[in-house]
Amino acid sequence: AYSVTESDTLAELRAAALARREAEGRIEAAALAAHRAGLSWGVIGAQLGMTRQGARQRFERLVDH
Repeated sequence: AYSVTESDTLAELRAAALARREAEGRIEAAALAAHRAGLSWGVIGAQLGMTRQGARQRFERLVDH
């Protein structure tokens, strides 16, 4: 059985995981919008603290070819 403290801790863990999924979705949408607006993978990557290649590898799958 879980104590109240453990239950609160697990609820916080679930909330943090949900927030991360939502944030990842926002990042993907923003990166795609930036690319569609003509920004390079280098510029997008710089805003996210990653390399051009890292941004391209992570987000290129979202781009309609």
